Parts: sequence; structure tokens; C-alpha cells
Amino acid sequence: MRVVCSPNPTPLHSSAGVAFSLFKPPQEQGVGRLASTLPINVRRAGISPSDKTWDFLAIALSAAAADFGCLRRHSPDGWTREIALEVSVLDPSFWLTQKASLEEALAYLTGDIWSIDFAGDGTPAPVPTPRTRRRTKGDCVCLFSGGADSLVGAIDTVT
Repeated sequence: MRVVCSPNPTPLHSSAGVAFSLFKPPQEQGVGRLASTLPINVRRAGISPSDKTWDFLAIALSAAAADFGCLRRHSPDGWTREIALEVSVLDPSFWLTQKASLEEALAYLTGDIWSIDFAGDGTPAPVPTPRTRRRTKGDCVCLFSGGADSLVGAIDTVT
């Protein structure tokens, strides 16, 4: 199934796939909404992500949308989906060098067959206002879902 995630996608026929408006409200009927309020919240929080960080977030959100938007029951074997994901990013040439690794990681995580393409019309990361700018410290991120494996990862990170 084809999944398009961009700032202003055109709707796809339901048999062709799904489209999501990434970081902006959809302009047309038949287009899903994906993180449309996130840029405002990031700006208000005083966070200033780099372009690559923002692109990676766009890819991750798009993969999650594809995972939820492509039903397994429509796949030939009832499980393995073939997902053709098109994501708008700021630096498509860089992400093309990461394409195989991203596809492999998503295949491992979901058990599906992924094909990712990158368009160059990504939404720029929000710029915080001077009064909300916040300095962040640290050199890593630890995702904590609440499971035992996350707890072990968090403990390993701080020790």
C-alpha cells in the first residue's frame, strides 16, 4: 500500500493508498492529519531541533502512520504488508544514504516489506521565539515506554 506524508498532499483513491498532511492541517478532504499542532508546541516549549532531527521525526511519524493506516487483513497472507512510504524531508539526498538501513529497521520491527522514498518539500523545524528559547543539555535520548526493557535501557543509560 502506498502512504504519502507531506505538508500538502493530494488525496489518494482508497484502493491506491492513504495520504497524510505532515505538520500542517490538511487542505483537502480525504487527507489524514499527522502532528499538525506539533510545530506550535515545539516552538512554545523553546526547543530548536536540527534539520536532521526534524527530518527523522517526520520519518518516524510517517512510519507510525503507515503502520496504523495499512491494515494487515488486506495483505495476501493476512499479516505481511508491502508498504511504499513517501516522506517529505528537508534533506532527501542525506536520507537516501540511510534508506536501506531505515527499510531494514522497519522490516525488523513490523515484519513487513518497506520501501521508502523521500521528497524534498519538507516542513522546516520550528524556531522558538527568543523569550522561549531553552538550552538543552545531553548527548543522547532514551525512549521509555514503561516496559521492563525500557527500564533496563534507562538504567544502562544513566549508569
